[in-house]
Amino acid sequence: MTEVKKILVLFFFSLGLTLKSQTPFLYINQDIGSSQFYKAELLLDSCTEASYFLDSVTYYKALLTLKKGDIKQAKSISMDLKRNYPQFKEVAYVNGLIYFVEGKYQKSISEFNKTIKDNPKHIKAFYNRGQAKGFLEDHWSAIKDLTTCIELAPNFALAYYSRASWYDYLGKKTEAKNDYEQCVKLDSTNFDAYISLASVYSDLRENEKACETINKAINAGSVKAEELKVNFCK
Repeated sequence: MTEVKKILVLFFFSLGLTLKSQTPFLYINQDIGSSQFYKAELLLDSCTEASYFLDSVTYYKALLTLKKGDIKQAKSISMDLKRNYPQFKEVAYVNGLIYFVEGKYQKSISEFNKTIKDNPKHIKAFYNRGQAKGFLEDHWSAIKDLTTCIELAPNFALAYYSRASWYDYLGKKTEAKNDYEQCVKLDSTNFDAYISLASVYSDLRENEKACETINKAINAGSVKAEELKVNFCK
């Protein structure tokens, strides 16, 4: 048995021991999201060697390549995905991500539309379509998509942060405050959310809360917050 096949066999054996129903792709997705590229590549290679759901393998290879910043290669892999597995339902989503990274927001929206038509509960498609709409200055439509995203995934901290950002941009400070508060409640490592929340508190003349919030960011490890403390704690 080759080394990569051994890795996959051990992986499934460990799942059997813990009686967990996760597939390797959940771990691959987590590794990609946390930029642990080597771990993701290793598991993808093992899946390829074992001919394990090669359509999903190709899809995650496209995501991984895109996350690493190689748009050209991601496009090539996406074309392979569409050509070899035309029924695979995530083709439009990965194409939407590629267009988004390229700054072709209208094209990305078109691809996310296809994804959502096929899967009306596709959380990440709603999230990314909302971001694309926001960058095209269709702010209320962006907020609507992010609201749907939050309804589907109430613990999705980044969706609260993104919706808060658009509310903040539109001058809806109370709505922004509520969403920033929820974001940091769900994700205490989002330093930008802390800083933005402190800024909104300051705009609302809640100066004591602004100072408390910037100190929380500092305590959590934000160097930027420490540099900005003088603006909020006087």
